[in-house]
Amino acid sequence: SGPMLFGKKLYTTSERWQRNSLLLLAAFDVLSLISTKRYHKLFFKSTLATRYQVKEVIGLTRILIPICVSSLFFKFTVIILAYIAFGDIQILDLLFTIIRFCCTATAIVEPMLLLSRHRLLQKQLRLLFGMLQLCYVLEPQPPNSKTIADVYFDAFNKELNKTRSR
Repeated sequence: SGPMLFGKKLYTTSERWQRNSLLLLAAFDVLSLISTKRYHKLFFKSTLATRYQVKEVIGLTRILIPICVSSLFFKFTVIILAYIAFGDIQILDLLFTIIRFCCTATAIVEPMLLLSRHRLLQKQLRLLFGMLQLCYVLEPQPPNSKTIADVYFDAFNKELNKTRSR
């Protein structure tokens, strides 16, 4: 007994769709991990400026990889447990407890990993909690000292004058 949809019990139809959607979600995650080959092919065809920008992105990516790996671990654990939960109703309370733990652990582990791996965020966190004090020391420069730009442009002008006089 129970609600029917197209001659089938609604719970059975819902369970099959939920299982298929969990498998589809896991497939999307796996495909996103495999797509690095296309990235490498595009990277080596780019200009020097683009490669420099990509280098900056790679630095950030090195920070984010452990966060993504931990997220995927917890996510796959939740997907597997949810898939098992549809079949065995006797251990449903235990499975939901583990699922809640994984979701809570994700909410704690990801920000902690980000704060522990990102240099500027670590510095700001130390400033926030008073563990670090910034001291700015400004050195007075004499009025007739040359800057790096002055030296560069003086050398450039000398080279121009040499080529004109030849």
